[in-house]
Amino acid sequence: MTGRIEWSRYEGDDVESVIAMMINREHPNSVRIRPSRGDGGIDVLDRGAGPEGGDVVYQIKKYSGPLTQGQKTKIKTSLETLLHPKKRDARWKHLRVTQWRLVLPYDPTPEIYNWFHETLVADYTVQAVWDGLVVVDELAAKYDDVVDYYLRDGKSAVLEAMSELMSFYSTNSTSDSVPTANEVADRFNAARAVLDHDPHYKYELHFGHAEPPPPSERPCLAMSATRTHSSEQTWQRIDVIARCAHSQQERPITVSGKLEVEAGSEDARSLQEFFDYGTPVVSPVGKYTGSITAPGGLGGPLVDASISIISPVDTEPGADRRLRLEILDDSEAVLATAQVDRKETSTGNAGLRAVHYEVNGVFVLTTLFDLNNSESTMKISSELPVGMPVVAVQGAIEFVSMFRYPFKLRTSSGHAPAELGVTTPIPRQDENDEAIKGMELQARVLKLLSKLQKYSAQPISMPDPDTISKSMSAWELAVRVAEGETAVATLKEGCAFTLDFGDTPEFPTGTFTVEQPNKVSVGTTTVDLGRMFATYEDPVELEGRGSSGS
Repeated sequence: MTGRIEWSRYEGDDVESVIAMMINREHPNSVRIRPSRGDGGIDVLDRGAGPEGGDVVYQIKKYSGPLTQGQKTKIKTSLETLLHPKKRDARWKHLRVTQWRLVLPYDPTPEIYNWFHETLVADYTVQAVWDGLVVVDELAAKYDDVVDYYLRDGKSAVLEAMSELMSFYSTNSTSDSVPTANEVADRFNAARAVLDHDPHYKYELHFGHAEPPPPSERPCLAMSATRTHSSEQTWQRIDVIARCAHSQQERPITVSGKLEVEAGSEDARSLQEFFDYGTPVVSPVGKYTGSITAPGGLGGPLVDASISIISPVDTEPGADRRLRLEILDDSEAVLATAQVDRKETSTGNAGLRAVHYEVNGVFVLTTLFDLNNSESTMKISSELPVGMPVVAVQGAIEFVSMFRYPFKLRTSSGHAPAELGVTTPIPRQDENDEAIKGMELQARVLKLLSKLQKYSAQPISMPDPDTISKSMSAWELAVRVAEGETAVATLKEGCAFTLDFGDTPEFPTGTFTVEQPNKVSVGTTTVDLGRMFATYEDPVELEGRGSSGS
């Protein structure tokens, strides 16, 4: 872009839109305030960016010449609406404004400068700054893509380049010749050169073979559109990256359509829970039809699709999220304790949702608070913590196994006395629920393995579930022997003991007792529990084997 901009030639709304977008680009975390019943004295807000961590407010005016008395009055009214103790807009009382900037394409005369500092802002402690024509022109030179898009023909050029870019994203081609890699790169770079002047978004093209990787978790990623070609085992992806926080408000990505679920089904219940509490939901494949509107020409119809709906999640930055959970009986005795982190909260029409994760990943507890009826619902889910040390997860597994009616749950801060926590009853659950039975089995397994750990210096980890049923009887026998009990074991038909008699030439006759290692396998680990004496009653030697069976 060459030459200075004649700001007076443009409509006031256009001037203010361009200046606001340039400020958004200069300060990517700032947001533009859309007036509902007046903007309350704020055009652009940048939270926490001011002196001493306060908020910065930008008031934008279109005035490009000497201020009239009426224009001065409007500026004064905007400032009073924001800061005057008696005239302040109630919507902004939570702000801590430490810097107020008046932005307009006009540099003040000495008289206007004195009016600004000695009259307009004299009664306020806020730091006041006049950003005039020099500042606005500097922003316009730096962000010429914003000026081109809003005031010139840049929007048309961007849309044309989007069409060019989409030709690389399409599998259809009317050309008889196949372009070389260099030709594709040249055409793509030519289109991207224009798209780099999109003031709201940046575009990145990725491609490869086999299965596409998941979209990258990068800051400001607004959309990732992937197209796969199963016959060729190739894929292309276009990432759309927002240039600033306001980009998605100025040109939002929207989805509209219809989701069909059967009344009374689990899918219908999940959808209702989203509306009530903001719980994320994934629809069945083929049940959603609609369309998507997105920058870069990436929108279009959605047919036989699945849609994931996620409400805004408040992760409560800076809050005390470590909590202590305790299960109590009727006498307030503590039966089990677990430490959790509250990582998600969301809201809906009926109330609140809070999701707590056990610190070792053993279980997830989701609580739904129905504020309309003053009720709460709790759901706990758990997976066997394979590979985790038994000592680390035993308490959490015991907590899960005890999480049932008629016990109570006490919740308290992890850094405060437990007795000051909040106690709520645990809802009644279906005793035949397979999930509950699975949790009780986990608890039995962990209790048994924790007993083994008492007699072994070697750390014992949770084994794979497929090996547990075959090993539990051996674990129980080994524990009883280690605890000094006399245990009786009877082998099933077809099974045998293997004994090492060393240099003894003959197999003993009748009943005999031998000293041998008390070892047991937990997964792929052999746990040594010391020595034991084993008595074999009238064993039978298997021919051709140095072993006996009973």
